[in-house]
Amino acid sequence: FFLTEFSKISVAGRSIVAVDKNGVVNLPISSIHTLLIGRGSSITSDAAALCAKHNCYIAFVTGGANVQSIWHCGRYQNPKKLIKQAEVFNSPSLRLESAKRLLINRLETVSDEIHFNQEMMSKINDCESVASIMGLEGYFTKVIYAHFSSLAGIKFKRNNANATDKVNTDLSILSNVLYGFVSSTICALGYSPSLGIIHGQTRRGGLAFDIADVIKPRLA
Repeated sequence: FFLTEFSKISVAGRSIVAVDKNGVVNLPISSIHTLLIGRGSSITSDAAALCAKHNCYIAFVTGGANVQSIWHCGRYQNPKKLIKQAEVFNSPSLRLESAKRLLINRLETVSDEIHFNQEMMSKINDCESVASIMGLEGYFTKVIYAHFSSLAGIKFKRNNANATDKVNTDLSILSNVLYGFVSSTICALGYSPSLGIIHGQTRRGGLAFDIADVIKPRLA
């Protein structure tokens, strides 16, 4: 990933450059997964076409790296992975099995710190619907937040919408950053961020939320 602010992205020779008040920066576009275009920046059509040629995604961002949109201007992708993803999404049995594996994997990432016992794992395996998996996911999320807030010695309740305290505000910003990075990776692999497993029956970006939730505890 490469973030640029207050600069103009254009083509010089056969390379993409970012020009700002400090000078010119050459961008190794063939080794950049996603070009994050921040506030005060613009990109020329020639630069966008060169990004497409090198399979580099373009993301428009605010607040540092809070991704607002992701754009790939080039070639059509092989649909095989997307077709397989749609098959899982539309199959209640396959989606339920995948949801169980996702939630178990998420708990395993914090198993050394939070001792989720076998009974809790069994509750996941006993679920008969994705809706019941979402209920357990909500419960486990509260347990994980309680554990890490205890380690930090603070009283904390997650509030995604109206909270103004620093912890909730920072979590929202960092979560949005992570969702953007995960979404661009999902797109680059040929899948859709909106065909989720646990999340996403009606909410866009469901798969991004699913994958990000597995990663979050490792970043704590």
